[in-house]
Amino acid sequence: MESVAIHSTRVITPTGVIEATVVIAEGKIKEVIPGRVQQEGIPFETVGDKVIMHGVIDAHVHINEPGRTEWEGFETATKAAAAGGITTMIEMPLNASPVTTTAAALKLKLEAAKGKLHVNVGFYGGVIPATSTTSMNY
Repeated sequence: MESVAIHSTRVITPTGVIEATVVIAEGKIKEVIPGRVQQEGIPFETVGDKVIMHGVIDAHVHINEPGRTEWEGFETATKAAAAGGITTMIEMPLNASPVTTTAAALKLKLEAAKGKLHVNVGFYGGVIPATSTTSMNY
């Protein structure tokens, strides 16, 4: 994968918004150079005042696959996330189908996600009280 340089007048950095050129190599940000800088041998593109920023992490999503995939499955959820600048999603264990409160349910989720992810996806496991005919004493 070759390098590419993208310039914008609005690049989000830890110190604020600056005009800069972002050099990307092997799919990762290699460097952020203040100003408009074209380097020999690296394709250059300017995007004007469009914002260039790091990816966003959404740490609370509910993906209903397998189960209620017609609501939202891995394919649609992760494509929409990528379009909105989200690079990582963490799937919540409850209020999804199936709920991931067992190893078997997590295995189903992982299998359903294969080949459908357009961003990074992580999974929380849920802990719920055991069901029993005896009462629990605390």
